[in-house]
Amino acid sequence: MGDHASAHRCMLLAETAAGQIRRDDEPAETGYVQSGLVEAQLAEALMSLGDMNPAQEYALEAVPTQAHARGRVHRLATLTNVQLRSGDGDQAAATAVDMVEQVQGMESQRLRDRLVSVRQALTGHGSVVTRDAAELIDETLRVPL
Repeated sequence: MGDHASAHRCMLLAETAAGQIRRDDEPAETGYVQSGLVEAQLAEALMSLGDMNPAQEYALEAVPTQAHARGRVHRLATLTNVQLRSGDGDQAAATAVDMVEQVQGMESQRLRDRLVSVRQALTGHGSVVTRDAAELIDETLRVPL
């Protein structure tokens, strides 16, 4: 339990630090810290701890923020995984379809890896809608991203 408390303290510190970023005052090289990035990473961390409710809250918060297109795909992948781990296969499948629509025309090995990971998670869920979403990802992966 101590590890969870320590992880939560670190997450709170990261969230506080991210809240202090003032884009106009920061050097250009910090531009990778976009709105929603910390929330997506917190969702991933919470998911790995098994804290699914707060993980889903952070993942939902991360998705609608302004981000470059690749960042949005990664955030949708995180949300899909959280939804699957929370037992909401239907919503996860819908999110995965949105992710596939967003990834069209992008070239990125990291995005391919994310799609493969999401596809495997969807396949493991076993419902018709998750299987359909996994097949859509298969079709997308046949075409180079």
